Amino acid sequence: METLPVRPERLAQLEELARRRGKSTVDALDDVLADYLEWERQDYQEAVEGIRQGYGDVAAGRTKPAGLPRRVRAEAWTCALSRRIKHSQTSPGSTTGSVLSGLEMPASAGWSPI
Repeated sequence: METLPVRPERLAQLEELARRRGKSTVDALDDVLADYLEWERQDYQEAVEGIRQGYGDVAAGRTKPAGLPRRVRAEAWTCALSRRIKHSQTSPGSTTGSVLSGLEMPASAGWSPI
């Protein structure tokens, strides 16, 4: 049997658990490790299965893109408007109306006119 170093606070917790369960410290440690390792094995299997299922859904075309979050769409629209305004300031004869023409912010971006 190998000896593993255990921090004093962990040993105190383990001894308390053993006392509550009426077991030896060695048996309590064995139970705790067995429970954790079984949980970790199941968690890993569930994660792998979820990834396989998701990959299968994508490969079969059963998914659709989620799109960009509203905040990102609104920021993209704001950047496009800023570029048009900067460009209009360097173009002689441009007006605010010509800057905004054709630039509509989709309602899905979380913005609506007043």
